[in-house]
Amino acid sequence: MDDALLKCYRQREWRIIPGFVVGGICYCTPLTAAAQKEKLLATDERFWGSKFPDAGSNTRRVDEAFIIENVMGNTFQS
Repeated sequence: MDDALLKCYRQREWRIIPGFVVGGICYCTPLTAAAQKEKLLATDERFWGSKFPDAGSNTRRVDEAFIIENVMGNTFQS
């Protein structure tokens, strides 16, 4: 997928991998509520609703997304 509008999503510095741990505490959790997935899809359905470009993959990006809601008591709001 070569899309200049979505290039920032694929730049390494924008990615936080699952398993983000600080002081032995993991702060990443998978999106579980349908509302969380719908909110992410609403930001860019074409990107988040598309399947991974890997050969044979049938998984949408939104289904593999994780959320970080707080780190060490600091909360994040969208």
